[in-house]
Formats: sequence, C-alpha cells, structure tokens
Amino acid sequence: MANSAQISNNSSLMSGNIGGLLFRNNFDASCLRTHSDNSSPFHVNGVLRQEEFERFDDVVIRAGRERLNAVADVHARGLTTDLPNPLGYTQYTWTVSNSMEAAVHTMDGRNNDKNDARNLTQNSIPIPITHKDFEIDSRTLHASRNGNQPLDTWQAEDASRGVSEALEDAYLNGIPGLQVNGNTVSGILNQANRIQNVHGSAPALAKGYSATNWSDNVATTGNEIYSDVVAMKADLHANQFYGPKVLYIPTNVESRFDELLNPSNSSNITIRDAVLKLDTIDAIIVVDQLPDSTYTLVSMDSGTVQIIDGMSNNVLQWSSLDSLVFYFKVMAIQPPLIRDRLNKAGTRVSGIVQLTGPIGP
Repeated sequence: MANSAQISNNSSLMSGNIGGLLFRNNFDASCLRTHSDNSSPFHVNGVLRQEEFERFDDVVIRAGRERLNAVADVHARGLTTDLPNPLGYTQYTWTVSNSMEAAVHTMDGRNNDKNDARNLTQNSIPIPITHKDFEIDSRTLHASRNGNQPLDTWQAEDASRGVSEALEDAYLNGIPGLQVNGNTVSGILNQANRIQNVHGSAPALAKGYSATNWSDNVATTGNEIYSDVVAMKADLHANQFYGPKVLYIPTNVESRFDELLNPSNSSNITIRDAVLKLDTIDAIIVVDQLPDSTYTLVSMDSGTVQIIDGMSNNVLQWSSLDSLVFYFKVMAIQPPLIRDRLNKAGTRVSGIVQLTGPIGP
C-alpha cells in the first residue's frame, strides 16, 4: 500500500451514507466506530468487534508517533489549541490587532489621557482532514476469526504512518494546494514573515553568518556552525522573541553535531553540547523531511507555532453497499497554526529564522 496520505477539505468527506450518518450524529466521528454500549442510535458500523478495533487503535497510535519528531515536540510543550467537534468546522479564525501603547504606573488605576483605538482584523486558515484509506474484504475478516491468527493490522499501521508523515510535512511546508476563501495553511518553512538568511549573501554576512552550509565539513568549522546559531538567536531577540527555542536540522548534518566544537584543543565539547548550552535553546531536533542545507530556529511560543488539535490519528469504518468489503479510514485533524506579530518597529515578523544556501554563482 502506498504510504502517502490525502489532505482534503471537510466537505469532500460528506458524501453518501457516511455524510448522512455524520450529519445525524452532529458530525461526531465516533459514530463511525464500533460501540460497546447503546450510546449511539446509529450502529451501521458494527462489523469489527471491540477488541479488533482496540488492536487497530494500538498500532495506529504507535505508528503515528514514529513520524512526528517536530509535531510531537509542539504537542509536548502544550502549544495546542483544542477544536471540539472538528468535523463541524471548515475554517479556524483568530483576531489580529495593531500594537498597543505601553502600560503605565498610577496610584488609582486610571489613565484618562490615552485609550488605544485598536485596529482589529481577522485571519483564517482551512481545517483540513488528513487521511489514508484501506479496506478488508469479508472473507479475510471471517478467516481471521476462524483460525488462530488474529486480524492483520499492517494496513492500519501503514496508513497511520502515512497520515503522520503528512502532518509533519504540513508543519514544515504548509498545505499550499488547499485553499478556502483564498486562505491556506502555512508551515514554518513558508510563513510569509519568517526571517530568512542565505549563506554567503551580503545581508547574512553583515549579521555574522558564515559563507558555507553546515554539511561541508571542510569549509565550515564547528565554531562557524556555533556562530551561525548565535546569529539566528540574535535575529529572534532583535525582534523581541526571547522565549525557549528549538533548532530543526536535516539528517545530512546530524552527525556533524557530534563532532568536537574545536578539535585543536583538549576540550571534549561537541557542537551539540555547545549549542544546547546557549540560553533559551531547549533542543536540537532532527527532522528527516527538512531539505538539505535548511536550518531553522523557532521560538516555541503560542504566538508563533501551535497545532490545532481537532483529532489525533483515529480509525473509522463503514461498509460497501453489498457488505462484502469493509472500508477503513485513518484520519486526523491537526493542522499547524503558524503566526506572526508586530515587532517594536511596527513590522509583522514571525518567530522563525531560516538559514539556507549557499547562494549560487
């Protein structure tokens, strides 16, 4: 089975008997699962036994976690915003405002001289469904119950892995091909107001960045990698992003971070050790979906990155019209929410520094 998952708008799922069932259950996705009690009035999906669904759930959760290095870290930091009943929404909207005047100190709590007139606008992103389908025919299901071999779960595991890969890719690259009312989902690598630097470019060199990329272990020393991270951190601080930060690196430079920072002296400090000793840099995360020679330092605050947590990897099921084939869908609703804000200069900036390159001849 191919390991790629689809990302689609909620409306595309609302067709046929599935859409009718969801509509009658207020778009509660649990109506497409086997129930062990009588809590749902619609039980057209009672083909899998409860223990069989639990086996699917176990492998779906386990496989889903394998491919979520960056997204799992965002979840672990609590940088999520809950979206109850996620199938009932096609967009997520938030308010953006201009900057306010500084707070003041008074004895009576009154400040009649200045009242901010805030310019409020609204931004929206689509709420897509990330899903991968598979099927089991009735003979295979029946055979698994007649013998000693339990129902094979490899398709569910593979589908879950594909969904998680798509979620990780969306966090990095957004979902540019899906638009609702002109709005799309941005990732950390294409957020419009991220801070961009290119190895060897005049602006980057002026800020202290090196001229060559980190994978070149001849032209770029450990001290230069360290200095580049210091420059990335300075870029964030210059735009008032002072909180905890994570450095995302691609797999082709992971081994470099285990090299000594300065092989010419007797210190055993590696590049990784030195970077993690920098104040507010919490972690270095290897993301295999990052392009080579692309390094990203992200301010891990809710004004920069969040995951809209509608539904984690979940198995849903329905039957063909003749009930000879049973269809399954591993589905998640967890798009990234990548935002920016005004800095002191009045410019909209996202707390993301991207270093790429070098530039060509």
